Amino acid sequence: MMRIVLGLFVLCLAVLVAALVYLPWWGFLLTLVMMFFGLMAVANLLMGRLGTTLLSIPFQAKGAALRKAKVDVHSVEPADAPPLRKGINDDGPHDYYRIDVTIKPSPNFGPFKHWEPGDLGLMPASAKFKPMEEVPERVGVSEVEVYQSGRFVPDEGLKYFGPQRLRLLVGAKRGADRKQKFHYYFETFGAVTLPPTTSR
Repeated sequence: MMRIVLGLFVLCLAVLVAALVYLPWWGFLLTLVMMFFGLMAVANLLMGRLGTTLLSIPFQAKGAALRKAKVDVHSVEPADAPPLRKGINDDGPHDYYRIDVTIKPSPNFGPFKHWEPGDLGLMPASAKFKPMEEVPERVGVSEVEVYQSGRFVPDEGLKYFGPQRLRLLVGAKRGADRKQKFHYYFETFGAVTLPPTTSR
């Protein structure tokens, strides 16, 4: 960032000196005005990017809890839509799946060591995205169950440390890519293949 600012300063100074030497007084003033508005536009652009970067920092830090996480997919089965989704057709029909998976975080040195299953999602395995961008063709998680004491129980929005076995109910828009990967904030990891299913 400092290199960009320094480069702009040197460029502006050179342009102003050239305008003062080779242009009449009104040409110099016109150059000065145009340079002012140009610098304002560049400043807005840089501040916009800086603001985006600053806003994304806490989410990147939180997502680091599952950076390079390992995934063991035990099963993926077609499932019925959750009750609240039945009869809703706001963005097209969806196919639903129940995924039994164990997620194993890798060691990290960031401030966040715990992670929340409710913030997981799926996205196409081939897709990429940058911080503060919309996740492409996101597959949303409708229900989360956590394996405890030999059985799955509903997730209560708790945070967990270390490996955790989950059962997720996910809804993929019909026709979505079958090969998916997990995402957690700005981190992506693992792989899961959604089997074909008949419409329900």
